[in-house]
Amino acid sequence: MATAPKLPPPRPYRDFLTPVLHRRFWHACLVAFGVANVGAIWMSDFEISWSWFPICYLRSILLFIPALGVFILRVAQLHIAPRKGPSPAHTFVSQLCSYKTLHTLAWYAFSAWFFCEVYIWSAPSKANLAIVDPGKPYERPRLNERPIYLRSMFFLLSLSQTAFHLIEDYDLLPFPIQKTGKVKPLIAQLQQPLLRAAQRAVIRMVVMAFLGPLIYALFLRQTAWSWAYTVTKNFFSLSRSTRPPQYAPFLGDLIGRFFAEGALLVFLWEATNAAFGVFFIQEPLKKEAPLTTDSANPNGSLISGLKSKKEATNCSALWELTLIAYRFPARRETIYKEIEDKNGSTWSQTLPHLLRECQAIKQRIQDYQNPPAHHEDGSQGGDKANGDIGLPHLPKISAPLNDANILQAPPAPKNNYEAVASQVDSFAKSRGLSPSGKSLRSSRAESLLARGADALMSKDQQENISRSAMAHQVYTYALAVLQSPIGRPFRVTFARRAELIVMGDRAASAVVDAVSSLAKLAVCSLKEDSYGRVHRDVARIIRTYAETIQMIEYFVSKGLDVHWTDVEMLNAGSTEETTNGTAVNGGGRSTTAVRQNAAKKPQRSGGKEVEAVVAALKSGLKDLLNEFGEFREEIGLSSAEWRRAKELLVSGRPTGVGPS
Repeated sequence: MATAPKLPPPRPYRDFLTPVLHRRFWHACLVAFGVANVGAIWMSDFEISWSWFPICYLRSILLFIPALGVFILRVAQLHIAPRKGPSPAHTFVSQLCSYKTLHTLAWYAFSAWFFCEVYIWSAPSKANLAIVDPGKPYERPRLNERPIYLRSMFFLLSLSQTAFHLIEDYDLLPFPIQKTGKVKPLIAQLQQPLLRAAQRAVIRMVVMAFLGPLIYALFLRQTAWSWAYTVTKNFFSLSRSTRPPQYAPFLGDLIGRFFAEGALLVFLWEATNAAFGVFFIQEPLKKEAPLTTDSANPNGSLISGLKSKKEATNCSALWELTLIAYRFPARRETIYKEIEDKNGSTWSQTLPHLLRECQAIKQRIQDYQNPPAHHEDGSQGGDKANGDIGLPHLPKISAPLNDANILQAPPAPKNNYEAVASQVDSFAKSRGLSPSGKSLRSSRAESLLARGADALMSKDQQENISRSAMAHQVYTYALAVLQSPIGRPFRVTFARRAELIVMGDRAASAVVDAVSSLAKLAVCSLKEDSYGRVHRDVARIIRTYAETIQMIEYFVSKGLDVHWTDVEMLNAGSTEETTNGTAVNGGGRSTTAVRQNAAKKPQRSGGKEVEAVVAALKSGLKDLLNEFGEFREEIGLSSAEWRRAKELLVSGRPTGVGPS
């Protein structure tokens, strides 16, 4: 019997992914350069020379530099998994205090400054945008506030763009979760984002046209004038005026100029981000074939991508494996047939990386349900009873609480330092106490205070100012704020917490790719696995899928409590209890109310990402059970395991069975 030829050492997966990303980067740059050409024509007032040959002029290249700064920012900060936090406000604040925020602001500020300088250089002399106003022949040159105002407005525009960049998470590359559908042409994919970019540019500039002059006059004018005067006086002999003129320059035509050029800059930013997002989430294909087709060892290169610790490389490799499993049967067969490798067969090397996604989900849920009680570094595990929201535990900045007997006498000091500390501690504890150790407030004083309180306030008024009443009032006000639109960013919703715990920092698209590709490879092995190696692992795959489904559904239905800020779910629960009580005492009419309330009650949902993962697990489990049903005993599944897997597909979330 002829043996299969040995495979050569594989090239790293990044050697095939990087050239494709470079090509996509240049395609996105072409879109941004086209927008820069439109801006060059706009700045030239549609002169004939510019309208005929815009690409041959320096202005187009200069206007592309602000877009290039955005590209550099996107490449440096791209990520596949969304940035998760227990609430939108928490996510925004955590990003606001990070280095990436300063990095983002720096690039947008540079982009806005450079665009403004190009516009000032291109503006006609009648715009009066020179930094120095020569004035009349007998007057000394003075500082011109018009370019100062324009530069300040573009800086404000960079601040607003940074805020939108962080809030909407422009750095996210949202890989599609479902990848087996029909792919639209690139032109069709670009149309909607570019139209949205134009709408955003107009809306933001309308807001800036009203708020910009007000912010400049109240907060920026004096500071911007002082800085500009400090720099300009080193190059020009200016009049000694450290204060801006009485009349502000934005009462003239500068508002219109800033509106037009600012809209162009915002459109350039948004179009650049849109083009980057569209081109960089294309399928990992090259000439309608998987990226690793040109490798001497294609599957070995693909496995190196599955092993990669870099998020983009790993997610791209999982996506390519999904396409191979569903679209390329010839390449799929090689996964079963390649067995001559020093690290094992291709299937045995691929399987652990795909099952790892399910095992990671189970591990994250177990870590939340059974947090460590105490660590050596002083940090402590989460406390679900006290409202733990599933955040990674941060190191403590102080020593852990002393769990010794507090009534026991402290040990004698061993040195002078401990003796001084003991004396200071005793002195601090003795304040407010009598020599006998009791409170200085005697019973007579307490009776006098109570009598005075009765004379000044009624019993109801005294109850209203008690600690419990004040705490209840503060809680009531907090709930009122949370129920309003202002409090929406501060809600820790059930779905958001479930996604944070179940998914962690992993992208849902990567998990779905691993689950769906593994199920497809196992199903197709019935006809294509000539060596019969895959069927040994089918029972393990079915058990893993069933356990993961059961653990996720039980955790979402019963294992996770509703946070006190999730007012919508809390209100629905309290309404249901009230209606149920009325139904018991009120007869048929109240029973109808119970049914209506049950229909309106929001279901416990793990969020879109968790639901997509569960749907992929159930779809893969269903295919495996249907195809391997007649081989149940041969693959090593017991009747109880087979029946439990079937029940997970037929019924909804388990109501009485916990995770095994």
